[in-house]
Amino acid sequence: MNLDPAQKELLRESVLLQLHAARPVLLPLSTILRGVQLQGFDDLDERGIESELTYLHAKNLISFTRAKISHGNRRFGLTAEGVEYLESKGLA
Repeated sequence: MNLDPAQKELLRESVLLQLHAARPVLLPLSTILRGVQLQGFDDLDERGIESELTYLHAKNLISFTRAKISHGNRRFGLTAEGVEYLESKGLA
């Protein structure tokens, strides 16, 4: 899925807003993917959302934890910087 810069910003903000709404619960990748698909990013797949989550993590806007039993199972949450970003945009 090729997104222009404005679409990428909307997608990333959608992820941050999902994580904000779920706080303090951490969300699995499948829930985040379904949420953005419901926001209109129908063509986005697991690989695409992984890329966006990696970007948001590199920017320290989100964090993730790995399950103790299944190391590949991750849950994502919003960092303090992620909250500040949303507040600065008037979204939280």
